[in-house]
Amino acid sequence: MAAAAASRVAGGSCSAEAGPTEPLCHESEKVKASGWLARTLRPMGEGSLRGSVLTLMSASIGPGSLLLPYMFRLLGVPMGVACIAFGTYCGAQSLRLIMTVAHLTRCDSYSAGVACLLGPLAGNVLSAVLSVTMVLATGTHLKFLAGLLPCLLPDASTARFTAIALVFPLCAVRDVGALRYAAMVGPVFLVYVTVLLVVRAALPGAAGADAATALSPAGAAAGPSSWEALSELPRAWSIVLNALTCHHVAVPVFRQLHRARAQRVNKMILRSVTFMSSMYTLIGLAGFASQGADTPENILLAFPATDSAAALGQALVGCILMVSIPLCVASLRVQVQHLFPPELARSPTGHAAITVLLLLLPTGIGAFFPNVTSMLGVACGFGMAFYIFVVPSVCVVALRWRPGAHPPGGAPPCGPGGGGPLQETSCCPPPSRRPCWAAAW
Repeated sequence: MAAAAASRVAGGSCSAEAGPTEPLCHESEKVKASGWLARTLRPMGEGSLRGSVLTLMSASIGPGSLLLPYMFRLLGVPMGVACIAFGTYCGAQSLRLIMTVAHLTRCDSYSAGVACLLGPLAGNVLSAVLSVTMVLATGTHLKFLAGLLPCLLPDASTARFTAIALVFPLCAVRDVGALRYAAMVGPVFLVYVTVLLVVRAALPGAAGADAATALSPAGAAAGPSSWEALSELPRAWSIVLNALTCHHVAVPVFRQLHRARAQRVNKMILRSVTFMSSMYTLIGLAGFASQGADTPENILLAFPATDSAAALGQALVGCILMVSIPLCVASLRVQVQHLFPPELARSPTGHAAITVLLLLLPTGIGAFFPNVTSMLGVACGFGMAFYIFVVPSVCVVALRWRPGAHPPGGAPPCGPGGGGPLQETSCCPPPSRRPCWAAAW
């Protein structure tokens, strides 16, 4: 039954059984046992576990990571930590559900899988929401990147177009798997930013009087009151959601992952969300400790321009955004490419033209917003909450209660006899031979 498959994915269980006509994994698909060091140091192939983990982490690193100290300023330390922990748990469960939908429907995009389960209207609505959300998210990233350039390019318009020119080569890449080595940049550089903020918070005199008072138990009243924190909770939640979300690349990463059994998928999700939530908690706490009530939106802009370590951190954040922006553009391109003639979308010139359009549109929209948090409030408060939490939950309910669901060992959910809307869709390949990971799930 589809619900049983979904629960096995979420629980991390994996069975090696297959049907009488479905062979187990071929010898060529098996991985020779090796030590941890050998597996870590060997080259990353396309679809490797390490490459998939790094892609998920790079997709989640963006403006929200440097806004987390500001989130602690809005909520205070206890509610800030609780908000990150709750967002991490919900984000991990949502990733599992989205990948479960991709597995059961065998579709190559999130909206196609939803259309397979809930009908074409639901797929079109999700595609529209994803398109608008990705436009705003891309605009947020570009606005943040352009904000890091004024020290080199004082003119704002020049900074915007320079940001587009910097990210275009990677945005033009068709396959997100090809960015697996570039994806190493994000987590590594984020570690530097985290260490920088922790050291600055730990140095004597680094935290001002406001910060020391706000973080001390005796001065808890200096932080926001309960009512003030609750009134700022939607705004703070949008920051946390933006910092943790990598769901727009969940289906492409899952589809290119080799041997995508439940245990391997859960390992990928656990490693990525654990690393990111740990780094984000340290960034939020250390940034708030160093600035206190004066914590700005971008924590790196709180340090003087003569601070070479902070300037290096800003440059590294710019490099991180040059990887995360292409992932946003790739997700956006998947949603809108059907609006263009197929010949145009497939040709190199047409692909480049579409990519330029998908960069110019978010940049133009971002010019109308006064700051990054105003864009995050629109994009994360509605769009991301819809496609990260609401839609996967509805899909799981549909899988659990769909008429004609088959018990384990029966027909695949989107094959003949699957029942419901899946039976009439063409998004699924013929079930002549399921891959070994389909048999395992």
